[in-house]
Amino acid sequence: ITVADARHLRLLGWFGALIANSDMHLGNVALLRADARPFALAPAYDMLPMHYRPAVSGEVVPREYTVQRAPPAARDDWQQAAAMARAFWQRVSESTEISVEFRRIASAAGRALAAML
Repeated sequence: ITVADARHLRLLGWFGALIANSDMHLGNVALLRADARPFALAPAYDMLPMHYRPAVSGEVVPREYTVQRAPPAARDDWQQAAAMARAFWQRVSESTEISVEFRRIASAAGRALAAML
């Protein structure tokens, strides 16, 4: 992959961690097949805050949001991903298409992340 795609991949990893995507897997990212190399990074998918998935009963179970700190070498990527994650949590907390209960969770996660910046 290109240097730019490698950086994008790192950003996606941090973004997933910062939005509480607790089931990150190889399905979140893929490479586009091509006759030539380097392969290109495909658009990300299935990036959801699965840490907060409802119980089998449908109940939203209270879970603590924790912010993973970046090691010094990854600080620039972490900062950019954190800005993206803050925007994500902000949009979720303001969306009327999302339950009031989960909007509160998103708002708290956004505040916790903002406190780390």
